Amino acid sequence: MGVNMASYDAAVHNGKLLVTEGWLWRFFFSPRGQVYDPRLNCWETMSANLREGWTGLSAVVDGHLFVVSEHERMKLKVYDVKTDSWEVVVGSPVPE
Repeated sequence: MGVNMASYDAAVHNGKLLVTEGWLWRFFFSPRGQVYDPRLNCWETMSANLREGWTGLSAVVDGHLFVVSEHERMKLKVYDVKTDSWEVVVGSPVPE
C-alpha cells in the first residue's frame, strides 16, 4: 500500500481488495482509499467518488457493494461501478 491509513473498512469487490479509512469526525479532510489488484500485485488509488461516498460499514452481496451510511441517517447505499456513483436504496433507513 502506498500510504499509511487509519483502518476503517475493507471489502472484496470484483476480485479487488478495497480499503478505505472513511470519514472522521469534523470532516476536515477527504478520506483516503486504496485498491489492491492481486492479478497485477499492485495498489492503486481509489476513485474519489468511491471513497467519498463510502460513509459507513460495507457488505458485498451478489457482486454489489453496499454501505450503511452513518452520516445520512443510516440509509443503505449501493455503488454503481459503471457510473462511479452511489445510489440510495429505496426504503426505510437501517435501524441504528
